[in-house]
Formats: sequence, structure tokens, C-alpha cells
Amino acid sequence: MNTKMKTHWVADLFPLNEDDIKSIAEDIKANGQLVPIKVLKDGTIIDGRNRWMACERAGVEPIVEVVEDGSDEEMLTLSCSLNGKRRNLKPGQRAAGAAEAIERLYAEEGKAHKGKKSKAAMIHGNFGAGKVATEQCLTLLRNDKERFLSIKDGGAAVDPTYKEFKAIKAERTKIDNELRLIAEFQDVDDKFQAGKIDRAEALVLVRRMKSEADDRAKESRRRIDSFKNLLEGVSACHKFDPAECSTAFQELASDKKFLECFGMGLGALEEMNNC
Repeated sequence: MNTKMKTHWVADLFPLNEDDIKSIAEDIKANGQLVPIKVLKDGTIIDGRNRWMACERAGVEPIVEVVEDGSDEEMLTLSCSLNGKRRNLKPGQRAAGAAEAIERLYAEEGKAHKGKKSKAAMIHGNFGAGKVATEQCLTLLRNDKERFLSIKDGGAAVDPTYKEFKAIKAERTKIDNELRLIAEFQDVDDKFQAGKIDRAEALVLVRRMKSEADDRAKESRRRIDSFKNLLEGVSACHKFDPAECSTAFQELASDKKFLECFGMGLGALEEMNNC
């Protein structure tokens, strides 16, 4: 048998099983192929990859049955009808197959198959898969192919694999945020990049520096507010509109030297009021 196996994507949704192939090959040698392989007119397999590979091992020409071609959704329904319900698939494998089908059919119409909820429900219903498990597999398919394949191959369960993915993603996000914070402080970042300090030491330094900078900014705002209140008080006594002095106020408020002097004077006034 020299014909190379050609499969439709709906057939590839179901994992191959080495034990099945071996036992089917032995049965075919003993009894012949009893169940034909479903193919399209061009030989593309819709259902029966295990039987095809078993025939190869048994050294016999596979028996095929040609089915009418149709839309992707029609081929998926046919494949699920022939394949999905009768095979001993784990719940995670059913969810993985449903996730791949949804991604294949609706990826171009919005990554979360928005507006296609009824059809998505039909798909995981055809596979006998739970909605939550299917959505978790869909996330893994898009973001962590290795973990997704571990579910599809039957070696891992959906929920713990998904939780592991989320935990790792959260840790990566945390580290990325920490590195961005370190990068805001050039001197510390230079030492960190040079390997003179580790990430934990760098974080201690930058968090302290950030806290000090926040305190200085808070004190600066307090002094500006005090100056503004003082200006309003003077305007009330001397009958002038503080808006007329807005330009001068803005210049003074942005003058660090003035704010320092004003702060010293304000402190002295506060001490006098406390006497």
C-alpha cells in the first residue's frame, strides 16, 4: 500500500491512539477490515485514521466509503457523529477537540467567537465537552500550545493544567511589572543589569526611592495648596481678583526655590501659631 494518508482537519481533532492502531491491525490481519474508512472523493479522510494506519501495518489495502463533501460545519458534524461519541475519549480530550473546532471555524470572526455562542455551544455539545473546560482549552490553545497538546494527548486534565498556566502567567506579569519599575530608576537599573545587585535588592532600593519621591511630591502639593489659600486670603483682604495673578502664581508654584522658602516661612508661621 503506497498511498499516503491525507486527512481532513475535522479528523485531526481526535487524537490517534497507538494501542488502538495495534489492536485494530491485529484484528484486520485475522478477520479483515470490517468497518470502511469515510473519505471524500479526493481521498481525504473524514473518519478512520486509526483504521488506515492499522491497514498499513497489516499490509492490506484499506476499504473506503466515499461521502459527499460539504461545508466545514457539515463535515465537523459528520465527524463528531461518526467519531466523537463512540470513542473512549477523556473529558479533556473532548474539550480540546471542541476548542480546536471553535478556533478553526470562528477565529476570523472574533477570538472569543462573539456572536457565535449558539454554534459554539453546539460544537462542545457534539463533542460531549463541558463549556468551561472547552473555554479553558481554547485559552491554552491560543497561549500555551504545549500544555494544550498534553490535554489533547490525554496525559493531563484540563482544570489543573489551566490553573498552572494562569499561575505561571501571573508570575510572569509580576516579574515584568517589577522590571519596568526598576527601569524607571537609571542608577539602580544599571547596577541590576551589570549584575551588581539582584532583582530583590533592586526592588528594595527603587521602592524606597519611589516612596521618597512620592512624599516629596505630596509635600510640594501641600505647599502649593497653602500658597493658593494664602493668596486667596490676601485677595479677600485687599479686594483683588486672584485670577488676575494666575500667571504669576503659576510661575511661583513651579519655582522650587520659592516653594522651599515658602515652606520655611510657612513652618515658621505654624510654630508662631502654636506658641
